[in-house]
Amino acid sequence: MPVIFCYEPLLKTKSLIEGRRESGLIPPLYQKIFIENLLKKGKCICDSDITEKDEYSSARRKRVKTYLEVDQLSHKSSQLIETNIIIQKMMDSVVSFSEEIVGLSKKLKKVHESREEKDKKLKRISQEISQSNVENIRSWETQREKYAREKEQLVGEIAKKRHQIERRGNIIRACTSKLKKELKKEERHASLLHVLGFCDEGIKSAQEVKDAIMKKVKEEIEKRTSQQFLSLIWKKDTYKGVCIDADYNISVPHVSGREGLGTLSAGERQVCALSFMAALNSVSGFEVPIIIDTPLARISTEPSRNIARKLPDYLQGKQVVLLVTEKEYSSEVKEELRRCVGKAYIINVSERERGNLAEVVSIE
Repeated sequence: MPVIFCYEPLLKTKSLIEGRRESGLIPPLYQKIFIENLLKKGKCICDSDITEKDEYSSARRKRVKTYLEVDQLSHKSSQLIETNIIIQKMMDSVVSFSEEIVGLSKKLKKVHESREEKDKKLKRISQEISQSNVENIRSWETQREKYAREKEQLVGEIAKKRHQIERRGNIIRACTSKLKKELKKEERHASLLHVLGFCDEGIKSAQEVKDAIMKKVKEEIEKRTSQQFLSLIWKKDTYKGVCIDADYNISVPHVSGREGLGTLSAGERQVCALSFMAALNSVSGFEVPIIIDTPLARISTEPSRNIARKLPDYLQGKQVVLLVTEKEYSSEVKEELRRCVGKAYIINVSERERGNLAEVVSIE
């Protein structure tokens, strides 16, 4: 990048150096010390007098002195020649940049055109949704737009925070470097400097261990989530599995290679969430009760039975509380969960003058 930004000045410098070479100014015809010795002796190389004892010798001496004036930059000729070689190498390193930038510009233009086309399509879809006569659809579109604006704002805030973290990190590193430099000046601080170095190495090693563990944990969660998702999903040949990035963002790649998370049905999303929750719980090591609200509300009968059959195995050894509706807790689901259910309750809600009253009744 510096070479690209300085290309014109480099080109001008190279032109000036080569111009002096072509005019014979570098390398110099005569070394500076040789001219100075002639003037000191008062004798020219041709043995003519240049002591200024008469007008003729003065004229000859003046002509010899002109070589010193010409030599003001020429005595740096070796450095200039080396610099010219370095400049040529720098320019050669970016010789293909003009072609690359043209190719990148064309690619960028296509990306912009594609984005504009998709933005127009999204805008058109958004307008159609906002004009829908189904109340829920209009409401969901309004919420989507709201969350999209919030997301954009949060992305900007995250970028600012990262910049602040980076800037303050640079300040910390500069202060630490300065501290170590000052400590080195005093022998009495040698032991403290040694301790600081040991602490730095310890922190570095601990961070490396932490990163390795976090990476292994993430990979294990991703593996289990994917396995459980594919075993519970009813479109087993449609998706490759579940992928989780370093920030624990989830994606569900389609067998064709494109992202499929946005195309999942409500039931499939629920299965994905349950799979991720079960994998996270099994790997985290935390022994806490798990409460799941309406886990089967959006899932049809046969997939519900499949989930009810396998969920206890995924959450083996955990205390699980399921809050289900009467429709969810069908006879089929009840039969699959029977072996694992410790207690079952019905929450009866009755309306009273001062508000609703909930009554919990044991049924098993």
